[in-house]
Amino acid sequence: MMISTIIFSKERPLQLFAYIESLLHYSGLPERSIYVLYRDVPSTPYSTLQQAFPRVNWIAEQDFYQDLMAIVTACDDYILWGCDDVFFKSPFDPQICVQALAHHEQLLAFSLRLGKNIQPTQPLQAQESYWIWDWTISPLVNTDWTYPWEVSASIYRKGDVVQVLSLTDNLKNPNLLEGLLATYYFETHGRTWRKQLACFEVSKSITLQINQVQDVYIQNEFDRSQSTTIEQLYQYFVAGQRLDWQSFENCLNPKIHVDSQYFRLRDGQSASQPPIPENISSLGILSPSVSQLQAPQSQPTQFRSPQAPKCLEPENALELAKIFAAKGCPSEAIAYCEQAIALRPNWAAAYQQLGYVYQIWGGHFAQAEVAYRQAIALDPQSGDSCHWLGALYQEAGQIPAAIHSYQQAIARDTSCYPAHWNLGHILRSQGHWAEAIQHHTVVLQAVWDAPTVDYDLVALCNQGLAHLALPYALELLRRNLHHPSAGMVCHGVVNGLLGQGQYAQAITLSLKVLHHQPGFEPLLNVLRESLEKLDRKHDAISCFVGTIPYRLITEFVPDSTDAQVVFRHKNPTGTTYQDLAAAHQVYWSPAISITPSDHQYMIGGAWSYAPKSLATIEQGQVWSDPRTTAVFSSNREVIEDLSYGNSLLVASSNYLPPVQPFAGTLAVLPIRYSGNYCHWMFEFVARAGLLKSVYPQWDGLDGILIDPAQSKFQQETLQALGLPAHKLIRNTTGIHLKADRLVVPSLFSHWPIFDRDTCQLLRDLFLDAAQPQRATPTKRIYLTRAEANYRRVLNEPEVIEWLQKSGFVGVTLSELSVREQAALLSEAAVVVAPHGAGLTNLVFCQPGTKVLEIFPKNYSQPYYWALASQCQLIHQYLISRSVTEYGTTVTQAEPEYLFNDLEDLVIHLDDLAKALQSLAVDC
Repeated sequence: MMISTIIFSKERPLQLFAYIESLLHYSGLPERSIYVLYRDVPSTPYSTLQQAFPRVNWIAEQDFYQDLMAIVTACDDYILWGCDDVFFKSPFDPQICVQALAHHEQLLAFSLRLGKNIQPTQPLQAQESYWIWDWTISPLVNTDWTYPWEVSASIYRKGDVVQVLSLTDNLKNPNLLEGLLATYYFETHGRTWRKQLACFEVSKSITLQINQVQDVYIQNEFDRSQSTTIEQLYQYFVAGQRLDWQSFENCLNPKIHVDSQYFRLRDGQSASQPPIPENISSLGILSPSVSQLQAPQSQPTQFRSPQAPKCLEPENALELAKIFAAKGCPSEAIAYCEQAIALRPNWAAAYQQLGYVYQIWGGHFAQAEVAYRQAIALDPQSGDSCHWLGALYQEAGQIPAAIHSYQQAIARDTSCYPAHWNLGHILRSQGHWAEAIQHHTVVLQAVWDAPTVDYDLVALCNQGLAHLALPYALELLRRNLHHPSAGMVCHGVVNGLLGQGQYAQAITLSLKVLHHQPGFEPLLNVLRESLEKLDRKHDAISCFVGTIPYRLITEFVPDSTDAQVVFRHKNPTGTTYQDLAAAHQVYWSPAISITPSDHQYMIGGAWSYAPKSLATIEQGQVWSDPRTTAVFSSNREVIEDLSYGNSLLVASSNYLPPVQPFAGTLAVLPIRYSGNYCHWMFEFVARAGLLKSVYPQWDGLDGILIDPAQSKFQQETLQALGLPAHKLIRNTTGIHLKADRLVVPSLFSHWPIFDRDTCQLLRDLFLDAAQPQRATPTKRIYLTRAEANYRRVLNEPEVIEWLQKSGFVGVTLSELSVREQAALLSEAAVVVAPHGAGLTNLVFCQPGTKVLEIFPKNYSQPYYWALASQCQLIHQYLISRSVTEYGTTVTQAEPEYLFNDLEDLVIHLDDLAKALQSLAVDC
C-alpha cells in the first residue's frame, strides 16, 4: 500500500526544498507520490523547485478547500501531511507506518515528529519496529504538543481524513485546517476514538520555525518570527544556498518545535558546511555543530497581546480563542477573548472562555474567578459558568464552595452534565454512594462517550439499592456487551422478578435491557420462561431461537418507538436496486438412503433461488451487532428484506448509542450465524462476491462493515477476497452509523442456498488453478467431529478402525487451513462424515465424488444433499442408531437433548457397510 504526501507551502522555497529533498533521501517514497499545494507569490516563484523535482505534483492554490479535496481524492490509502517548515533527519521505512495503521484500529496516526527523545518522554509500548502510546495521557499535552491532528509530519488513513474534511468547507489555509481538526477532535470525539498514536523510537523529523508566513494566527510560543524575513531567506535560496538538513542526521532533538539554533545552510551543490554568510549573525541565526545542540531553555508562560486581524466579528474572535486554547496557546487565546469582549461587552460566553483559559493554562485563580462570576451575572439562567466556577474551586481545594457551585449549575440547568459528573466524584469521595451514583447515572444516560466510574454494583444491589445500581448497569451494558458486573446486575434483577412470579415485569425489564444492548443473549431464555408461564408458547419459542416478536415489544414496552417497516416492493425512501442475477429454479432428484427419512425436503423437487441484487441507500443508516443487523432508509424505515435478527427491537429502541456519521460509501456485509463455517462460506462469501462484482477492486467503497471475523477460516477468507484491512469496520458489540451512502447486497434467507455462482466463487478463491487436479481422485476420507461439543459419534474409534481397513483416513478439518481443506477434498473419491459444517467443503470435490452423510436418529436436513446435487456428486445418507439401540457398551441410558440437532450418533458397522455397498464402495 502506498503513501501519498501532501505538502503545504507559502513563500518558503528554501524550507520546502529541504522537506522534499530530505523526505526522498530518507524514505524512498517516489517523487510522483508527492503533492505540493502552494501559494504562488511573485516575490518567491517556485519555478526552481519545479525544475528540481519535475515529477512532484505541483498545484497552485486557487481555492484552498476545493484544491485540497481534489488532492485528497487522488491520494493513495495513506496520507503523510507535510508543511514547509519541516525537514527529515534520519531514515525510515514507510511500510512500517502503513502496517501499524493497518493492524491497529485504535491508531489515529503514525507520527514522524515524536519519539523517546522528545521531552517529557511519553509512556510507550514497544512493538517490533515502532512504539505505540496513548496520546490522551501523555505528559507532552499542554507543553510542546497538545493535539493529535497536525499537518507537519504525521501519516493518517485516507478514510479518516476524508471523514473529517467532509464536515466543513470553511477552510482557507493549513493553519485553520489544523486548528479546526484539533477542535473537531476534542469536541466531537473527546478522548475516546482512536486514542493511540505510533512513532519510531527516535523522531524522524524536526519542525523548524524561524519566520512567520501566515496572517490568521498570531505566532505561538515556539515561533521566532523576528529571527529573519521571507525576503532574506529567499535571497539565500536564489544565491544557491540550501538548508543543511544532512548535518543533523540522527540528532536527538528534545523538542518537536525548534528555532534558530537548528538553522544551518550549505551550498546547493554540496552537502558539506559552506561558509556562513556574513549577515547571518546580524539576523540572530546561530549555526552550531551537531554536538553543541541543546534543548531550548523552558520559560514560564507569559501572556502577550497579539496584533488582532482586521475586520474580525466577535463570533470569529471567540472561535479563534477556542482553537488557540485547544492548541495550547494561552496568550493568543486570552487576546482573542478580550477582543470578543471589546466587540460585545455583555457576552457571557466570552467571559466564560476567558476564565477557562486563565484557569487551565495560566494558573491565575483570581482572574479566572472574576471572569466566571461576570459570565454568571450576565447570563443567570445558564449553568455552564457555575460549573466552571465549581471546577475552579475544586481544583483549589475549596470543596464546600465547589459543591455549592455545582448545585447552582444543576438548579439552573438540569442538563449541565459536567456539574453532575464532578459533583458525583466529590460525593463518592465523601462516601455518599447513593447520591453519587445518581449524578453519574444522569451523565451516562445522556452522554454516550462519558467515562465511567467503577462502582461495586453487585454490592449496591445486596444493600437494597438495586433501583440505583440497575440504571447505571444498563448504561454500562449498552457500551460494553461483555461488562461483567453490569451483565450480572441486569440478569440478576430480571431473574429476581422471574423467581417472584412477576412474569410480566420480568418480560418488560428484559426488553428494556435488550433495548440498551440488543446482543445480550442471556435474557432470551428469561423471556422464554416468562412467556411459557403466561401460556404463550409460540412467542416463547420465537424468543428462545433469538427472534423477538414485535407484538411483545409494543405490548410490554408501550413507550418504545414505533418501528416503520418497509420491503423492496414498497420502494424504501432513497433506495435503488441493481439486479445482478435473476430468480431461477433447480430440480433435484430424491435423496437416497438404505434408512429412508420422512423429512419432507429429502423427497426432491424444484428449488427456487431468489434474485440477487445490490441496494444503494442514500443517507442510509445501519445498526449491527453479532446477532442483528438493521438497515434503515433515509426516512428511518427498517428495510426488512435487507435486515435480519431482531431488527424491529433495534428500530423500537430509545437507548442505542447515538448514530455516528460516516462520510462516503459504506458496504454492509454482516450475516447471521457468522461463526458457523457453512454460513460464513455460503452467505458472507456470496454477499462479498456480489459486492465485488460491482466494485472489482473495492474502489469506491470508503468502509466495509463486517462481523468480528476472528476465526482462522474467516481471516483466510478475508485475505482471499482481497478485502482491504484499513476499510474494515467490525460490529463487535454494536455499531450505529449513518452513511452518505449504504450499499447492501441481497441477504440469503432461504436454505439451502448453494447456488452455482457461489460454488464457483469458492472454488476460484481456494483451489489453486496452477495445481492440476487428478483426473480420477483416489483418496477416501472420513471427517471426524471428535472436537465438537454436540452431534458426536460416540463409537468413533471403532468406526475409524473399521474404515481404515478399507483405505480411509480420518481427518480433523479444524487443523487445516481453508486452502488445505479445499485441496484435500478436491482429491477425494469417497467422503464419509456425520452431518456438520465440515461438509461445506464438498464444494471443492470433483464431479462424481461419492458422499455418505450420517444423521442422528431424530434429525436430518437437506443442506449437503442439495450442495452435492449442485456440484454433481453422488450422495447418499444414513440414519444413525439411537444410543440405547446400540447397547450398553457406549452408555447405560440415552441422554436427553434440548434439540434434536444436538443429538449424538452411534454408527452400527453393519449399517455403514450396507450404505457404502449401496454407493458401490468396496469395503
